[in-house]
Amino acid sequence: MKSQSISPKYLINMGVFSAIYLTVLLTVGMISTFGPIFMLVGWVLCILINGVVVMLYLKRTPITGTFTALGLFVGGLYVIMGSFWFVIIGMVILGILCDAIVWFGSPESNKNKIFAYGVFSMWYINALFPIFFNSENYFKEIARYTNNQAYADQMQQIFTPASIVVIAIVLFVVGCIGGWLGTNILSKHFVKAGIA
Repeated sequence: MKSQSISPKYLINMGVFSAIYLTVLLTVGMISTFGPIFMLVGWVLCILINGVVVMLYLKRTPITGTFTALGLFVGGLYVIMGSFWFVIIGMVILGILCDAIVWFGSPESNKNKIFAYGVFSMWYINALFPIFFNSENYFKEIARYTNNQAYADQMQQIFTPASIVVIAIVLFVVGCIGGWLGTNILSKHFVKAGIA
């Protein structure tokens, strides 16, 4: 399958599915208010749920640049909402890499799409990158932003440079599982319903 040319239909799909993806992030991510450990739980749940969203997105939008557009849209809004600026850069870089995995491999291969979604799912750690360079200032900013020193202290215990590397690997694995679940749900329900 060759990448099709960009059309208004596909541009609309990019906007709609990016909005759905973001809605899942913001809705499920609310559980992080219960504590930093729930941030990790929220990430896992978001990745699993959005596996269906992204697999349907790729199916309905067979053009190069789908992951890049998703990263640009979601990353841009996260930065506007106050997240670390590297979030958008990291998401776009991952998006480009994931588009390459899909389109320079075999675009029809579900394995490529699942692997690409696993890679893309590591974007969650982008906002934690300052910990590698200036962790003291980072956690001071967290305490100021949340107005909760205890929350920042708990984050500092959980998110260390070593643990972030492990978390990135776990997110990749969860992403692959989410992509696999999304692919199976797509084939069993959406295809039969004529949606995919």
